[in-house]
Amino acid sequence: MNTLLKWVLATVGVVVVLFVITAVVLPMVIDPNDYKDDIRTAVLEKTGRELTIGGEIEWTVFPSIGFDLSDLELSNREGFGNQPMLKVGAAGTSVKLIPLFSRRIEIGTIRLSDVSAFLHQKANGQNNWEDLSDSDSHGPDQPPGDDGGFGDLVVSGVEVTNANVTWNDAGEITELTNFGLNVSHIGAGRPF
Repeated sequence: MNTLLKWVLATVGVVVVLFVITAVVLPMVIDPNDYKDDIRTAVLEKTGRELTIGGEIEWTVFPSIGFDLSDLELSNREGFGNQPMLKVGAAGTSVKLIPLFSRRIEIGTIRLSDVSAFLHQKANGQNNWEDLSDSDSHGPDQPPGDDGGFGDLVVSGVEVTNANVTWNDAGEITELTNFGLNVSHIGAGRPF
């Protein structure tokens, strides 16, 4: 029994050391700001819209690996003016590492603050968000529901603070200001 306890403690020790090494080395080796242009290009190719990341992208490494971003803007759909459709002052999330070994994706809390959304619908029914929902988002060789080998996708929560939504319905303006939203335990096919 004493030998088993030593093996368990050694294994826990190795895992802790790996997490510490990751927390120290990863931010020194990989600068996520080097990938800003790649992120902007990917968003432009997927949505046809410009994404501006005004602030720095920073690593978060404990207890999960993730990113914090600031000063984000997503441009509006063509024909809906120059005002950005979405502005986010700060955003952040992380991915829990241990569940990845079980082929599960567990995302930590998604945090958004100082959010401003400008939703616009014209009299003909055309709006500035419908082009973002791609009904054929799965690749030709990937059936719906097949996420490439990983099982459950779980999001610990979503926290939105200081949010403002402006709804322009063919010239009639409605605003929802300074509100927050907290949602927890989000997963496919289960209540949250």
